[in-house]
Amino acid sequence: MSPEEILDSASPEVREVIMEIIKIEKGYRHYQNTIEEKERRIASQIQKCIEGKAK
Repeated sequence: MSPEEILDSASPEVREVIMEIIKIEKGYRHYQNTIEEKERRIASQIQKCIEGKAK
């Protein structure tokens, strides 16, 4: 069964819980991506500072 088939066959109560879990997961992924993007930006800035001091 595909995830869509499982969701379609679930009772309304179960479907509501599953949808809440999906929303949480999407929010978590967005939050994680935001953190990783900021980490890359900070690492780049640190690298530029190091390169500037090495010159």
